[in-house]
Amino acid sequence: MATRKPSTPKTSTELKQQLAQAKERLAELEKRAYAEEINELISATTMVADFAAIQKRVSDIDATVILAATVAEDSQRLFS
Repeated sequence: MATRKPSTPKTSTELKQQLAQAKERLAELEKRAYAEEINELISATTMVADFAAIQKRVSDIDATVILAATVAEDSQRLFS
């Protein structure tokens, strides 16, 4: 009869790697879970038009900076 090898505790590095992978999976799951709700909120706002207008006026600013500012402003409008 074969005996099982006793399991050894995972190292800190292995646990951190496993945690990072779990966080990635959780982020992907959250994206999928809230995709429809987010699309509805975006369509109810002028976020896309605001973003396009700002990007057209200031082409030297990174798109992620414009998007972050637009989202912050729309969030205040939606939730206040």
